[in-house]
Amino acid sequence: LVGDAATVPLPEGFGFLTYGSPWNELTISANGYLRPGATDGSFSVNAAIPSVLEPNGLVAPAWDDWDPTGGALSYRTVGSAPNRRFVVEWRNVTFFSDTGRATFGVIISESGSEIVLEYGSLSGTGSRGEGATVGIEKYDGRTGLQYSYAEPTLSSGWAITFR
Repeated sequence: LVGDAATVPLPEGFGFLTYGSPWNELTISANGYLRPGATDGSFSVNAAIPSVLEPNGLVAPAWDDWDPTGGALSYRTVGSAPNRRFVVEWRNVTFFSDTGRATFGVIISESGSEIVLEYGSLSGTGSRGEGATVGIEKYDGRTGLQYSYAEPTLSSGWAITFR
């Protein structure tokens, strides 16, 4: 996935649940989130979670205006049934309007009982979540767990686990 505001719809391989709703395909956004379904558009202007405004059903390790040009965005399924994990990584992405670069990712368990947001290298202005939304949200946009919104709360080497 390359380019600012790029998205890619894909089947994630095994289906999993968030808030009791099954995901059989998802869209990964260059702007630091994934969501259920094959959707067009990447929302670079983030909002607090929950919000009934689009996009909904988010898993957002760092929803902000990221540009993966010069970095990479990758995904894969690891492990074997019934304990597979779906992993998405934003590696060395650039914060669009600042000097920040970041590596972060999401790991979702096949059972849906655990979603882990992981943070590797975070450097420069904008990389610690100063303008980002971090959390998870139900597809209807009415329920969610927000870790932070527009606060520099992230650190290299950290992980946040939702169960």
